[in-house]
Amino acid sequence: MKEKIFLAEARAVAYKLVWMIENACDRVEIAGSIRRGAALVGDIEIVCQPRMVPDPGALIGGELVSALDGRVAQIVRQPGSAVSFDPQHKANGPRYKRLEIVDQKAGIVKVDLFAVLPPASWGAILTIRTGPADFSRGLVTRRSYGGAMPDDMELRDGVLVGPGGPIDTPDEVDFFTALGLPYCPPEERSWNVLKKILARIRTGVK
Repeated sequence: MKEKIFLAEARAVAYKLVWMIENACDRVEIAGSIRRGAALVGDIEIVCQPRMVPDPGALIGGELVSALDGRVAQIVRQPGSAVSFDPQHKANGPRYKRLEIVDQKAGIVKVDLFAVLPPASWGAILTIRTGPADFSRGLVTRRSYGGAMPDDMELRDGVLVGPGGPIDTPDEVDFFTALGLPYCPPEERSWNVLKKILARIRTGVK
């Protein structure tokens, strides 16, 4: 297995999986280092909002369930499927699945699949899962500790919570705005960039 692969290879593998699951989702986006345009990519990260459908196991009525769960199970069970659950890091929960894809050019590629389910908000999850790790860590660290998160807010179960309760962040711009930050494009995100943004806010420089 390659430790890292070229961006074009990673993007091609990611789009294959997106194509396989998109009918089971209301929204899908490739996140992580691919979205940031990194030259080399380790794991692929995909954020999706599952389509909620009637439980196929219920005789009449029943609760709505994630169509993504059934679709991933179907893909993995197909004879000769290039997609399987990661045998080293087994995760197949409703909010997070760890997969691996065998690709002729890229080799074995690990995939982190994040499902946005209530109460989680799309904008918050996509921002954090786009990374990089130090940028995301800085966003959820309180201002009094040198981070970007206002001291009266926190990210809890994938939803931004303020003094008045949950704050809806349907898109990334909404998440940055709620934190009092200007929107930062994925390709520009780093801890150093975030520190400069926070320094400008502290000094009142636009």
